Amino acid sequence: MFQKVLVPLDGSELAEAVLPYAEELALAQKSLVVLLQVIPPPSQVVGFTGTADLGPMTRTDVEAINATMEAEARNAAAYLQKQAGAMSERGVKAEWEVRQGPPGPTIVQCAKERGVDAIALSTHGRSGLGRLIFGSVAGHILRHCGLPILLIKPDMKGEGD
Repeated sequence: MFQKVLVPLDGSELAEAVLPYAEELALAQKSLVVLLQVIPPPSQVVGFTGTADLGPMTRTDVEAINATMEAEARNAAAYLQKQAGAMSERGVKAEWEVRQGPPGPTIVQCAKERGVDAIALSTHGRSGLGRLIFGSVAGHILRHCGLPILLIKPDMKGEGD
C-alpha cells in the first residue's frame, strides 16, 4: 500500500499529465500526495541573468540573482498551492513543497526525507541525442531511488517527440 506518493511538477502541461493517475492512485489507496517543485540552483540562474561572461559578479548581480530566486520560489509555491487545493477539492489529501537544487538528486533526496512509498511523474521519453543533450530526470530517479515509480509518457500533440 502506498501511504505517500511524491509527484514532481515543473509547471508544464507535460508534468501535469501525471496528475490524474496520481489522484486515482491516491484515492484508491487513501494516500497522501506530496507535490514537489524543484527550482534551479543559483549557478544555473547566473547564466539566465547574463552575468556568466561579464567577469566578477557585482553586488547588483548578486541582488538580481537573489531576487530571481525569490521570485521563482514564490511562483512555485503559488502554483503548487493551487494544484494541492484543486486535488483537495476532488477528495485527495495533498501537501506541497518547493526545493532548490538539481532536479534528479533533489527529487530523490525529498523522497527519502519525506518517507514516500512511490513517485509518480511524466517524462518526455527522449532517447539518443535528445537524452544525451537534455539528460533524464526520470532516468536519474529510476537509477537512484529504489522506490516504485509510476512513469507516464503523455501523448502531447504537436510536441515533435
